[in-house]
Amino acid sequence: MVVDEVLPLLTAAALGLAIGIERERSPEHRSRRIGARTFPLFALAGAIGALLGPVGLAVALSVSGAAILAWYWRVTAPARVDDGADDVGITTMAAAIVTTLLGALSVADPALAVALAVVVVMLLAAKHRLHDFARHALDDRDVTDAITLLVVAFLVLPLMPDRAFGPYDSLNPRTIWILVVFLTGIGWAGYVAARLLGRKWGLFVTSLAGGFVSGTASTAIAA
Repeated sequence: MVVDEVLPLLTAAALGLAIGIERERSPEHRSRRIGARTFPLFALAGAIGALLGPVGLAVALSVSGAAILAWYWRVTAPARVDDGADDVGITTMAAAIVTTLLGALSVADPALAVALAVVVVMLLAAKHRLHDFARHALDDRDVTDAITLLVVAFLVLPLMPDRAFGPYDSLNPRTIWILVVFLTGIGWAGYVAARLLGRKWGLFVTSLAGGFVSGTASTAIAA
């Protein structure tokens, strides 16, 4: 029983520490006094609030949010801007809010909280690569193709009826559209991989990954 009660708190502290260390090592935030010690506290606040119940969680989120806003106001005050302080953006502020929520989530589902924390750390650590990719590796056509893929996968697919019709009930709109999503996704992933890794390695990686879904579709896209 004691282990079950302590495990969420340890999980919250660990994921908060991981995110805090990443923020501490970020060159843009080393002088902002919020990092390896503060983020575990935010995560623990969320976990403790979740253990106390809905009211406790609401209080923890409110207090944490107020503290985060106060920190952001302090580092972006006009006096600091006039002194030549860099714009800190809102990434660290958003990361602190997410850390508090992850701390609360660690009470209900520790495994999911840890998995999401890993995703958060990866996003924070990949700042420059993501910016370079968005600004230099992609053009307007790539963005349009990505939006088309999202529409095909997340807007049209849920509307497709999942029932058979036609000769011998051989046609199923949802199954057909899932194939369309796979073909579109493989093609777009191959294009992006070729842009990032070069034509040779991009084709290899895409064919390898697409083969697990559909060897025929991957062959058609490669051709």
